[in-house]
Amino acid sequence: MSNSPKRPNSKIFNFFIEEKTFFFVIIIGFILAGASTAYNWSIAMWIGFAFAAYAAVANDSIQTIGTFIESNSDKKWWMLWLFIGAIFLVTVSYSWFTYNGDVTYQRLLKPDGSSPYPHPESFSFFQIVAPLVLLILTRLKMPVSTTFLLLSVFSATSSGITSVVYKSWTGYILAFVLSSGI
Repeated sequence: MSNSPKRPNSKIFNFFIEEKTFFFVIIIGFILAGASTAYNWSIAMWIGFAFAAYAAVANDSIQTIGTFIESNSDKKWWMLWLFIGAIFLVTVSYSWFTYNGDVTYQRLLKPDGSSPYPHPESFSFFQIVAPLVLLILTRLKMPVSTTFLLLSVFSATSSGITSVVYKSWTGYILAFVLSSGI
């Protein structure tokens, strides 16, 4: 009989072991979000943007370009990414130079040239971690609306984020209950 300690043989335990790097990155992200919102809002802005950009790519972009990648599976992966990256850079650069630093092709401006979307003066912890929540939900293979969670990062006030998260979770709970066939 061996004296070695027994490990729990559960799917949850194995999941955390397999995903330890992911959870380590998420924990670091939460720490960065907390530190940046507490001390420097401009750093929080860039951290939130980086989280949102990565979450969008991890969740939505791969679904969008997955068909392109799969249909060109005979080509090297790095050539496909260079091609996609080049299209992105050309598109964003054109808008940046043509519209004086605006990468949205002025779609977010009113006809008079003013913006209906004020720039945030500060960022809350919840605004910054919303994309991290999206990454967790994506990793757990849960269907989630990236729009609600990601747009909250760019909102001018932090009061909207709690409302968005509450509505999202309420919808998930309602869908679960109804799909369970009450």
